[in-house]
Amino acid sequence: MQSTAQRMSVKPVSKLSLHWQAVDILAERIRRHLRPLYVALDFASTDPDSPWLAALAWTKGVFAKQQRLSQRPLAECPAATLPKRLRSYLLTFDADGKPTGLHADRYEFWLYRQVRKRFQSGELYLDDSLQHRHFSDELVSMDEKADVLAQMDIPFLRQPVNSQLDALGAELHTQWLAFNRELKQGKLTHLEYNKDTQKLTWRKPKGENPKAREKVFYEQLPFCDVGRRVPLRQRPVPVPVGADALAAALMRRRSPTQTA
Repeated sequence: MQSTAQRMSVKPVSKLSLHWQAVDILAERIRRHLRPLYVALDFASTDPDSPWLAALAWTKGVFAKQQRLSQRPLAECPAATLPKRLRSYLLTFDADGKPTGLHADRYEFWLYRQVRKRFQSGELYLDDSLQHRHFSDELVSMDEKADVLAQMDIPFLRQPVNSQLDALGAELHTQWLAFNRELKQGKLTHLEYNKDTQKLTWRKPKGENPKAREKVFYEQLPFCDVGRRVPLRQRPVPVPVGADALAAALMRRRSPTQTA
């Protein structure tokens, strides 16, 4: 009863708390492996006022001065990068519950994770990268569009769009007519149409009997003598050392006429 009452009185640790405790354990590895990478990369953003880009530039300046993020005033950190639901994990507080600064290791991990997410979505990019540059770099200007399309020589661009849409619509109409005809003829056994509810029901088709198929296959094979297909060995097969003695012992044990 006492242990049950203690469990009920003590508030269980949330998954979010366990998450940040795991981040605290990995803080040294984050500083050693991730920090040099993010400091060396020169990110850009589609939004010139991106708070994450500003926070990344601020952390680079702090690290360049050989300082920790917790040593800088909290007002220097972009407020938009501190969500309300995570302030209790990313900030440090005094005895009165007022925020005094950043939890350096946790905020650094949080910043790197958010930068990675926005980097994958295309909000952040690298100008000097071949795979992660801005999407507009892959586009062709309107002035060069005609020349580029002529060089590509794409077949469906040789005809007007309306003509192609009409041809595709006619083809789709023909397929629907064929489908309706086969459904009425009962050829589509896996589909059933209910006229009352006007709904089409799909049923799993019954598979073929594999034994009947195998029987038909083997009936087509001609009969022949097995000896012609599997030649016997004319020379004796070598017996491993010790096997002859073991076989002789087994034969003596099984022989009913064995005498002492």
